[in-house]
Amino acid sequence: VVITAKAGDCTATCSLTVISKATPELPDTTDVPITGIKLDRSEAELSEGESLTLVATITPDNATDKSISWSSSDESIATVVNGAVTALKKGEVVITAKAGEFIASCSIRVKAKEILVESITLDKTEAELTEGETLTLVAMVSPENATDKSIVWSSSDERIATVADGLVSTLKAGEAIITAQCGSLSATCRIIVKAKPDALESVEMNAGIRAIYSLQGLKLGSCEEDFDRLPEGLYIINGNKLVKKIAR
Repeated sequence: VVITAKAGDCTATCSLTVISKATPELPDTTDVPITGIKLDRSEAELSEGESLTLVATITPDNATDKSISWSSSDESIATVVNGAVTALKKGEVVITAKAGEFIASCSIRVKAKEILVESITLDKTEAELTEGETLTLVAMVSPENATDKSIVWSSSDERIATVADGLVSTLKAGEAIITAQCGSLSATCRIIVKAKPDALESVEMNAGIRAIYSLQGLKLGSCEEDFDRLPEGLYIINGNKLVKKIAR
């Protein structure tokens, strides 16, 4: 278009180009539906008080509504908020994530909180035995409600003494260290094994028995007749001679 302006003998013109008005681009309002949802794990194990974050993935990535609803099958065992799971007490629970009509779940097993052993002690730290004798050591683990109170027993020299569940059996003269171990903690007892004293095979009738004692010093009799009634074993006669009674 040419615009002309005239005044007397003078004129002026202006050329204008008119273009059509652009049609604005409208946004795409078509909904993209969800086709699935999955979690980064299907099962997990926690201890009381521990937490875990589950990650949910929705497909397709450009789904219109990607909101997720989280739930727990038993909130007394574990709760969930936006995927963050908190274990409360021992038990099993299923955590569910729902998006649209699709769901994904994770099974959570909650264990009792582990209580660690703080100390272990033995009722004896040293003992003296004679070859062939036995001794039972008692181990005490603290606290009493520790999760794992199992004890492993061992001997520093099983040729001298062995141990099974705290029962020490002596084999020959020497020393051995008995160890009770619970987790990373341990307690020990020093075992001193004395050789069994030699014994005479019998007592002569004229040995002059005036007193009969056990090896522990208990008086058992005072004459040969008393000695004859004793079972086979080691005894102290007259307080100074060790003899062996032969069964008749």
